[in-house]
Amino acid sequence: MALRGSGMPAQYSWSTKRNYKSGYVWHDLALKDIIHPSEGGAEYVLKGSELVEGSCSG
Repeated sequence: MALRGSGMPAQYSWSTKRNYKSGYVWHDLALKDIIHPSEGGAEYVLKGSELVEGSCSG
């Protein structure tokens, strides 16, 4: 939670970059998911996508 900032978790949809086969994929995170460092255990790669109230897809 500390990596996502205070007061920010509920305003964004969070993803973390993970190794997969010979490349990377973005893995969506739930609010209480543990965030693991990227390769080598030294770097965290997070992406926050702002949630817009009242928006809908489709």
